[in-house]
Parts: sequence; structure tokens; C-alpha cells
Amino acid sequence: MYIHTTNQGRHETTLLLNKGQNSVRKVPKLYLLQVIWKSLFTTSSRDHGTLGHLCSLLGRLPKAKDPKKDFNACSDALFTILKGHFVAAACDTLEIKNPDEEPASLATIKGSCPDQEKRAYIYHVARKVVNKYSIITEAVLNKDVEDHHDHVNNYARVFCHFGSLALEFTDAWREGDGERIIRCWGIFLLHFHAARRTKYALEALNLKLQLASLPSTLAHQIKWNRFVNTHGGLGRNIPCDLHNEHVNKQIKEIIANMGANLKEEALTRAARSVTALECMKETFDKETGVSVGTSGHSTRSNEDDIRRVVSVLQSEKVLTVKAGRKHSRFPKISANPLHCLKMKQLKTWIKQKYAKHARKMKITLITSEESESETLSEPERVSDFEVSDLEESDEN
Repeated sequence: MYIHTTNQGRHETTLLLNKGQNSVRKVPKLYLLQVIWKSLFTTSSRDHGTLGHLCSLLGRLPKAKDPKKDFNACSDALFTILKGHFVAAACDTLEIKNPDEEPASLATIKGSCPDQEKRAYIYHVARKVVNKYSIITEAVLNKDVEDHHDHVNNYARVFCHFGSLALEFTDAWREGDGERIIRCWGIFLLHFHAARRTKYALEALNLKLQLASLPSTLAHQIKWNRFVNTHGGLGRNIPCDLHNEHVNKQIKEIIANMGANLKEEALTRAARSVTALECMKETFDKETGVSVGTSGHSTRSNEDDIRRVVSVLQSEKVLTVKAGRKHSRFPKISANPLHCLKMKQLKTWIKQKYAKHARKMKITLITSEESESETLSEPERVSDFEVSDLEESDEN
């Protein structure tokens, strides 16, 4: 079964598209951080190796206590601790005691070894680490995740799952990769519904439905018209709403210098000319040799913090399976981060929201047989969204 949008629904489609434009970087990531903190954070220092204990050890509390109150502090703490887990996992995989040691396998790529072989070695090690300690694939595909009844190790694996998902989303918007952004939203949908954050899950589902039901041009805008790269180079994209804030700052600087000439006509001219004025400033600075500082924020090195995290993880052996261990605040944590997800309830919920979405956008349901006999005009695109999966037996 497929869906397509009728001509009468074009106006509603445009309104919904404009309404759905939010921050590609901060808002979804804030939702995910709230789920992570609710699932894994505790202020108790008794459970060594947990998120709360490591935040306290690194001096990140009380700022990193609530993502909603201090998003940047929580995000920085999450990625610092995640890097510590990665380094500890790499040390265990390469069979070295600390990050300063040189693994024996490194001798094969020393000297005049081609760069291609060096890259292949790094990819090989990274793949071994991911396959051994990450369970994101099994959890998302609803496969059985092996549980060794070591809840300390389970906690570390679940943390790596959530942290890797947040890191993947961050890297996707920096690279301007719309496809990866949409894939991340699909995984967010599962986690938000499992955590009973239905409003967050509904936002993820609406995005999926829009991509499936809107005309190809609008669907392409939703997927790719989210980023802007004002300086060029790889990995330097920023969200469009953040760029808009930069433009607003420039307009405010112009308004501050207007003085008594502050009138509506002057404001209109300033708003229309802000882009041209910025180009003139850049050209003048370039021709006169004026050095322009970077617009990015400088940050101190977190290498010492990562080493402290690695030391704790290795001393507690959280990445080594040892049955019978548990944290006092997380005594029965599962190795599957989606163990609370009820597939039957999820299917029912998606069917209800899909029907509401179809009524709102005036979408007509047609069978595959009808679509073969019906000739559609170019604006009435038949999308590739199939709802047959939702019509499967609830026994699955």
C-alpha cells in the first residue's frame, strides 16, 4: 500500500513543512541527552564508572546535572567520557595496559609503509572495537542481545550505545549529511517511544511521514536544506538556524549605530543589505591584509580528563565480563538499551498517528494494484513509503 498527496493538500503541506523547521543540531540532541541522563545518570559516587561518578570525578558537576539547564556542559561531559571508553576499549583490544604503550601489531605498518595500509590498519582496529563493545546494530534491529549477567558491563555497553548515537548525529550535521540525519531520527524514534517520551517520538515520526508523503522537491528540502557552510572545508557545516542567529547579530550591530536615524525605512534597508555589507567587509579585510579571527570557540585540551576516565574504567574492569557484578543504582540494567520497547504498542501508535497525518494532509490511500492502473500527474507524486509493515500480524 502506498500514499500520495492530492492537489488540495498542497497548502497544508507547505504550512506543515514550515512548521517543522527546527534546530537540526541542538533540539534533537537535547531530547537524546534527556533520555540518556534519565536512564544512566545518578549523583551517587558509590558506583564507580557510571556517568554520574565520572562527571563528579572530572569536576563537571553541578553544571552537567541536567541537560535542559546546561546543554553544552552535559554534551561536553558525555563526549569526554565516551572518548575515555573508546580509548579503554582500544587498549583492551590491542592488549596494552595504558594509552602510552605501543601495541605489537603496530610494527607491521612502521617505516615506509604506504598510507593506504596505515588507513587499513586503523579501520581494522576500529572495526574490532565497535563490533566488540557496541550493540547498536543488534538493538535497533530488534535482535537478541547477549546478556552475561554482568550489569556493570551492561551499563558500559549501553552507555557506549547512547554515546555513539549522539556522536553519529553530531558528525552528520557537521558533514551536512542529510541521509545520516534521517537515519538517526529513525533510531531516535525507537528510543523516545521506549523511554515514554511520546512528544519527542511524534516529532521523529512526523519527519518520516513528511519525507514519505510530500512532493519530491519539498522532501528534498527537508532532508538537505538544513545546513550552511560559510567558510568552506570539510566538517564545517552549521545549522541554518544558527547561521540565521549570526545574521541577526549583524543586523543588531547596524541598528545600534543608527542613533537618531532609527526608523522603519532604515531598518528595512538594513535588513535587505546585511548580506551585501558582510561581503563588502570580507573583501575590504582581504584586500587590506587585515587578519580576521576565527568565529569558532576555543576549548582547552581534555586529554587529562580522558586519561582519568581510562584509569577508572581499567581499574574497575568495566569492559571485562564478570558475572554477578552490579551497580547499586542500576542493579538490573539490561544489555539491550531498547528492552523497554513494546513493538505491539509502537505499531498501534504509528497506525493512529499515520491516520491522523493522512487526514491533515489530505492523503489518499491506494493499493499497489490501483496505482498501476491510475495515471498520476507530475505534482501528484507517489512516494515510496509503504505501510505494509504496519499491517503485519501483531504477533510479530
